[in-house]
Amino acid sequence: MKRTLALVVLIAAGVVAIVTGPGAQENVAEIAQVKDNLYVITGGGGNTAAFVTENGVVVVDTKV
Repeated sequence: MKRTLALVVLIAAGVVAIVTGPGAQENVAEIAQVKDNLYVITGGGGNTAAFVTENGVVVVDTKV
């Protein structure tokens, strides 16, 4: 009986620890304008460049 009660208490404590654990962190990206049509986006594990043209946007992403 004591063994079963101890097992139930340990399992309940584990479930509570998992449920109330820390959540996912928010990804924060910063956008800096380098020139009129060139932007650098930093954060989130890498750097990204965005070149804006009349025909569209060229993106260079270094996140592997």
